[in-house]
Formats: sequence, C-alpha cells, structure tokens
Amino acid sequence: MKFCKLSELCTEIIDCPHSTPEWKTHGIRIVRNFNLNRGILDFTDEYFVDEQTFSERTKRAVPQPGDIIISREAPVGAAAIVPEGMKCCLGQRLVLLRADRRRCSPEYLLFALLSDMVQTQFRRADATGSIVSGIGIKDLKEILVPINEMPLDKELRLLTSINKKLSLNGELCSTLQRQLSLIYDLWFTRFDFPDGQGGTYRSSGGKMEYNSLLKREIPVGWTAANLLDLVSWNGGSQPPKSQHISEYKPGYVRFIQNRDYSDSSHMTFIPESRSNKLCDEYDIMLDKYGAAGTARFGIAGAYNVALSRIDVRGEYLQEYIRSFLSSGAVNQYLSGSSMASTRASLNEGNLSFIDLAVPPGDILKKYERLAKTFIRRIILLREECRELAGLRDRLITAVISGQAEITE
Repeated sequence: MKFCKLSELCTEIIDCPHSTPEWKTHGIRIVRNFNLNRGILDFTDEYFVDEQTFSERTKRAVPQPGDIIISREAPVGAAAIVPEGMKCCLGQRLVLLRADRRRCSPEYLLFALLSDMVQTQFRRADATGSIVSGIGIKDLKEILVPINEMPLDKELRLLTSINKKLSLNGELCSTLQRQLSLIYDLWFTRFDFPDGQGGTYRSSGGKMEYNSLLKREIPVGWTAANLLDLVSWNGGSQPPKSQHISEYKPGYVRFIQNRDYSDSSHMTFIPESRSNKLCDEYDIMLDKYGAAGTARFGIAGAYNVALSRIDVRGEYLQEYIRSFLSSGAVNQYLSGSSMASTRASLNEGNLSFIDLAVPPGDILKKYERLAKTFIRRIILLREECRELAGLRDRLITAVISGQAEITE
C-alpha cells in the first residue's frame, strides 16, 4: 500500500465562500456541515437559497455528481458524495473535492477519506481543546490518503450498497420531519386543527379573536405568552480536554457536541460528575454556536457548552415547542439574532423576544401524542443508521488496508 496527498488525487479542491447566506424556506438546496452524516447527505435539517445566492456561491465551481463535499470545521473530515440529479451549493466551512478519475474513483476517494487512517489525521486537528476545531485548505491538501491498488469492484459495490441504505433511512427521516412540519403548520399556523366534530377548526368557520400581545388573530380560547414563560434555558458544561476518552468505560458518560448530531463516528466520553449537564434522546437541544438556533434531539448523555437544553414548563408542551423552534420563521430569527457578535452565538436573551400562541390543553395533548410517534420513529431510524455506519466503517478500514476481500 502507498499513500498520496489529497491534492494529488483531485483535479479541484475548492473552498466555500466564507459568508453566511440569507436562508430561504424553499429554493435551491444548500449543504451545511451538519448535513454530512457519516458518509451520506442527510437533509433532516434542510436549508435553501435563491438563484442569485446560488450563482454567487458557485462562481468557482458548481457541484457535480461524483464530487465530494468535506467539512474542514465542526466536525473536521465529515464527507459525502454529491448524487445524480441534485442541484446544490455549499455552506460555510465546507470544501468541494473533484476526484481525478485517472487516479481513483470518487467512491474510492470517499471511503478512503472515511477510513480510520485518514480520520486519525483529521482528529489531530481537534486536539487544540477549543470548542470549534478546524483545518485549513493548505493542511487539507497535505492529508495522506491510502491507495489500495488491488481491484476493489466488489468491495466498493458492497460499501456503496450500505451507503444507499443509510441514504434511504436518512430520506425517510427527512420525510417524517417534513410531514410533521406540515401538520404543525396546518394546526398552528393555519389553525386547521381537528375541531372534535369530524372537521377542522378554520375550515369549519371556527371563530377568531384579536390578541394584543401577538398583534394578530388567534382562535377563540387560545392564549399568548412569551417563550421564556413556557420554557427554561439550561446551558451545557465543558470539562477539560484531558478528561476526554474515545471509548466507553464504566464511570464515564457520552459527551455530546453539536457536531455529533451529524457525525457520531468519533464519540467522546467524560467522567460522570455532578457538574455534567445531562439530556436524554427526547430532550429539545438548541445549537448555541455554529448552526446557532438549530433544534436537535436523539442523543442521550452530557452536553457541552455549544448546546443548551430547552425544558418545557407545562404538560403536553414538549412537541409543540419542539416544532415551534424548528419552524422556518423561528429558526431564521434565532439564526439571524445570533449574528450580532463576530461569531454566531445564541443565548437565553435571544428567546426573550419571542411571543407565541398557546393552544388549549386538549389540542396540545393530541399534538403531543401524534408528534411523539414521528419523533420516536426518527430516533429508531437514526439508531439503525449508527449501527449500519459502524459496520461500514469497520469494512472500510479492512478493505482499504487490504485486510479483507469480498467474495461473491
């Protein structure tokens, strides 16, 4: 086996524009670092830009099928391949790689980049102890990629088939998220929630009344409140890097960073401690840095200072608040309001400017039960993805190193 610099295996290595675009609720897809999920593109969290922004962000190159998108920050080294038929541009902290097909196929390059031999080099960039790690373009070009010169057609087909299953699961998660978003919009934006008589409220002529706090009409019987009257903000903790280990052992707990929601291939564990801030799979988590304002869920453990846990103060409120925070308008507000400083940063004060309608308990209860079935299914699919990705990663290392051969 020999090694080549990444620059020797690519015809193009193109950094993304270092600017935050104006997000749109629809339009042309923009890939962000958290969409790179263990070797696949996961659009559970979707962002879009308009045609003008797309043109500005693709002046140097338009992503093509077979191109590889790799993150150089938060997390370093997450990668995925651009599929056929997808028009997209890159968000911040991403790099476009165009494989030199005379040297290797895009599929081989992707799996080599995901191999432990290359990921170990990326992890060294994470050894600074800072919250957000990164690698520059110059150093990225110097990354050494293992080259297995044996025929690997069968092995690459198997690895690609696992990736396709991961993509299908990811697409199903995205579909479930979109369906839940549509139900939320129907019930709580258009006010066409079930009226208990076989119809829906607004379409059946349900009465509306003006609310002075929201300065708009809401259904009769609903109230309004400031968001901080309904939730509490619980920031994370940051133990020293010297306490981090990469494999679980008794007396330790999973340490969650916001990057783990897009790539859990490099888990971190810290000692159990009273100072740890804990969350479970169903807790509402908000990014404070990076993709500030993005709502997360699905991982249990101790969370770091880049995340905050949002606890609801009432019964049957969790899924309503989760959907509210995930809605396009609220996410755009949180993302925009976090940009007041040089580095995007969200805090409890950002929530104090948000008022919202509060439905009666019976409607909240119905939505809680319905939405929880969606959230539970997404969590199970993500767990299956983690198991499949673990299998694929072990196969990648064995195949790239020449320690395994796939027979028919």
